[in-house]
Amino acid sequence: MTRWIVQVSAGVGPREVRIFVALLSAELQRICATAGLAVQSVVTHGDDDAPRSVELAVAGAAPTVLAEHIGTHVLVARSAQRERRGRKRWFAGVRVYANEPAIPRDLQIDSRDIVVTTARAGGPGGQHVNTTDSAVRIWHKPSGVQIRVASERSQHQNRNRAIAQLASVLAQRSDAQLREQAGVQRKAHYQVERGRAVQQWKIDEKSGQLQLVPRGGADEA
Repeated sequence: MTRWIVQVSAGVGPREVRIFVALLSAELQRICATAGLAVQSVVTHGDDDAPRSVELAVAGAAPTVLAEHIGTHVLVARSAQRERRGRKRWFAGVRVYANEPAIPRDLQIDSRDIVVTTARAGGPGGQHVNTTDSAVRIWHKPSGVQIRVASERSQHQNRNRAIAQLASVLAQRSDAQLREQAGVQRKAHYQVERGRAVQQWKIDEKSGQLQLVPRGGADEA
């Protein structure tokens, strides 16, 4: 089952936005649970009640279920710590990232995913030339990686070495992808597009929870 990271971020917003992040992440967890998606973990960056960002690890079709929630959200609410004429619109961002696990370097390659071909190993002539089909080329179908090994004297040894190199290549590729994704997610902590909100919210006075404002509804708190 595909796993995803749902990130809710305040960017560099003030405490009012961080409170919005806490409420919005709780609402997204409720939406996931209603849709039958498993929220496997919740990572909070900052205070629990006013985090800079929250990351939900979700198993299942999160991009589909949360499609209308991806983007900028706005909370329309007066702040008790600000003057009546002060700011009342607070923006937070929601993004979804693929959460593929790192590939261990001792990965056991599924034999169904590789195509093995053999060839006569090259080398100098004379009595030391290898006259058997000991060289091995493996093609890993999911990644497209191809590796040829002819350094060992037996086909079995060359095959084992090729598979070990394949596991190392896949692990390095996975590590690079994870580093890139981590960099994108860190950058997203500080980037929230203000305006063009996909959804608008207010806070219900009785429950203290978020309440979705219908499109075209009033933006007064």
